[in-house]
This record gives sequence, C-alpha cells and structure tokens, in this order.
Amino acid sequence: MYLLDSSALIELSRATKKAEKIIQIIGFHIATTTSICIHEFLVGYGQKDNVQLRRAIKNLDIINFDAKSAEFSAEIERDLAHRGQPVNSLDVLIAGVCLAKDLTILTSDKDFKRIKNLKVQMI
Repeated sequence: MYLLDSSALIELSRATKKAEKIIQIIGFHIATTTSICIHEFLVGYGQKDNVQLRRAIKNLDIINFDAKSAEFSAEIERDLAHRGQPVNSLDVLIAGVCLAKDLTILTSDKDFKRIKNLKVQMI
C-alpha cells in the first residue's frame, strides 16, 4: 500500500504530469496519506487550495500519528542524528507512520531516501 507524501498531494491537486505518474503507480492499490501531510499541504498552500486538497484526498484513507508511529519516528531521528544527516521533523514523523504501518511512501522528497528501512517510491 502507498502513502502519499505532501509533495504527491500537491501534484494531484494541480493535476500535473507527475500526478498522472502517481495514478499509474497506484493503479488499483489502496493509497493513504497522513494528517501530518495534510498539515504540510495546508501550511504551504493555504486556505485557497482547500478545494484542491479535498479533491486530491477524497478517496484516500487518512492515518493519524499514534504511539507505534512515535516509537519508529524516535528511532529514525536518533539514527539520523547519529549519522549527522538530520531530516525535517515532520518528514521523520511521516516516515514513522510508514514504518509502523508497513507502507511505501510516494514522494518527490529525496530526504526520505536517507531513512533506513523505509520503502520509498520517487515520483
């Protein structure tokens, strides 16, 4: 199952060429996103794009950050700090959700590739 990062949500909301690629990748698989990704989308694109966001996520399951995700994200953040390769904190939380739920993240953000054991599909 795929988890759409905020970068994928942006592409879908704008109906870009990358959005077409996302749809091809997902195919008939179930796709999800997180409440954290929705937050990132809204911060970056504001109130005016709420209609586009609703259109982009209308068929997605939305996963919330939970205790198991917190365990994974804490481990990720410690590992990245130990290696001297910090990543945006929200991305660490999103990656924690992916690992806790055994999801592949669909993204254009290369930082996710630095997270050990995370399944990443670049768009």
